[in-house]
Amino acid sequence: MAFFVGQKPDDTNRNGYPDLISTTVMLVSSPHPTPIRQDGAFVFEMYPPGRYGSRDAKPIVSWRLEGEAVRRAEAIALAGPCYQFQLSLLAVGSDMLELDRGDLICRFEPADGSPPVVSDGVRTIQLGR
Repeated sequence: MAFFVGQKPDDTNRNGYPDLISTTVMLVSSPHPTPIRQDGAFVFEMYPPGRYGSRDAKPIVSWRLEGEAVRRAEAIALAGPCYQFQLSLLAVGSDMLELDRGDLICRFEPADGSPPVVSDGVRTIQLGR
């Protein structure tokens, strides 16, 4: 998996707090020389900075995208097929978080029951004012 996050989330409601995170995900498989498409669900989770992977870590917010949401996210990048998602903090709660940044991970859960694929490390994004 190749997982990319935009520079800074957009402030769609103009309240001074960023609320829309742009992401791009490419799925790759060892027998394929280029990115592929596969049925399944994408799960994005944001953690307080430095907490992902610790035993008691709980995501601040999470998004689960599957079915039609995944089909709408299909796109083509220079490297090949990809998925481009817009993750809204407003859709899962509030954009007025007490943090100035958060660590975002992506997990792909294949529909065929294969083991999930998790992004390599976190992508830290700016939050708050």
